[in-house]
Amino acid sequence: MSVAIDEMVRSLLYEGYALYPYTPGATKNATPTPFGIVYPPTYAAGSGATFDHLQVECQLVGSATQLEGEVLFLQPTGERHEAVERRVRLAGPGEATFEYDGLCGRVTLEVEPGDPSKVRLRVENLTEAPEGSTRAEALQRSLVSTHCVIRAPGARFVSPLDAVGCENVNTWPVLVGADDDAVLGAAIFLPDHPRIAPESRGDLFDGTEIEEALLLHVHALSDGEREAIAAQDSPVRELVARASATTGEEIMRLHGALRPAAPEPRADLGVDPRVGEAEATVDGRTFRPGGKVVLRLGTRTDPYDQILDGRTASLERIYLDYDGRVYLGVTIDTDPMQEVMRETGRYHFFFADEVELLGESHDEGRNEMGEQEEHKGALDKDNPEPADTTDKGLGGETGGDRGPNEAGSGVLDQMPESRGEVRYGDDEDQQEREDAVPVEGGVDTDPDWERKDASSGVKD
Repeated sequence: MSVAIDEMVRSLLYEGYALYPYTPGATKNATPTPFGIVYPPTYAAGSGATFDHLQVECQLVGSATQLEGEVLFLQPTGERHEAVERRVRLAGPGEATFEYDGLCGRVTLEVEPGDPSKVRLRVENLTEAPEGSTRAEALQRSLVSTHCVIRAPGARFVSPLDAVGCENVNTWPVLVGADDDAVLGAAIFLPDHPRIAPESRGDLFDGTEIEEALLLHVHALSDGEREAIAAQDSPVRELVARASATTGEEIMRLHGALRPAAPEPRADLGVDPRVGEAEATVDGRTFRPGGKVVLRLGTRTDPYDQILDGRTASLERIYLDYDGRVYLGVTIDTDPMQEVMRETGRYHFFFADEVELLGESHDEGRNEMGEQEEHKGALDKDNPEPADTTDKGLGGETGGDRGPNEAGSGVLDQMPESRGEVRYGDDEDQQEREDAVPVEGGVDTDPDWERKDASSGVKD
């Protein structure tokens, strides 16, 4: 297995291994919370959503000089999430059985000749488990976070996302490798050719949570929480130590960027994808950055959309997709965090038919908020500002039973200003939402244009 593929698989292997705040007393760390579980047969039979096997089928074009398969998984070994990494390799078509401290299984690799050929890798859990076992008991006899890789040097796999007639069970196969000569059976949804983002500071385990947020949270851990983590197994201790060592500048690099993943389709027009369009005309209306619009979201049912309906917004960015559809990135004028949102490139996105150019309507945006402005005034009257509004930051008290953060204080002071980093969704369904929400998980997608957020060690 190549170094790049091995790093990707190992990062995926530990997703869900332990969750923030990583302390042993946290209820959500009482049992493993991974993906890709291959349960004992007796337990799996009790539910249509549990499996005692994993199967990858894919199509192979050409003659491979060698066909090999490898399976990686975690075997629970102690209380809570503790586990040990296991690997089973097949140097060619055939079968291999394994037994690790009572955990038994079988791996088979088969080829069906054809044009294209069909390659099948199957992993089975043969471990016995008592009838009526609880999930926690069954997990102790399970293959956890199971991933597999099939390689065929000299040949080429058809993308599993396009292949017809393949049956994949308990896994999501995608292409990996520059020559399409390898397939990864992943435990989460991924695109073809996922990559670890260069900005990533390493694995964070927390079920594809956003890496930037997790690093900030680790810096905010109390001394008591750090002492509890220090008593845990080495993967968690190493994670927290690595995360605690990150600087403000490193964290800012995780904040997000827009960069091409393929030759720039519009480079001849001199368009910078981070800046967007200078203007766009839709149905006779011309939009330009810096202009004012009123949000008209009455047809939307989301509560947050209803809150924003009728508010005046500043147009910050204009983007076009390949079909020419216009996406308007705005900040809300009555949002106290408007300048922060603008400087960090976090915008709400709407379509042209969901906004009204200020001046088109006689109500001028319902006086920028309509009845909502009057309601805000009433709230201000009833709730005057407190005398002390000092922002204590990460070093201040956080409430509850958490004390001051000596170890994490000051990280925000290291943070340089961030300007012009654009939040931009690459999927149309995502862009139909008003928020450019960071993609969860850390695995790089590979569309023609993409937004990259370093998350949990791997990119989406």
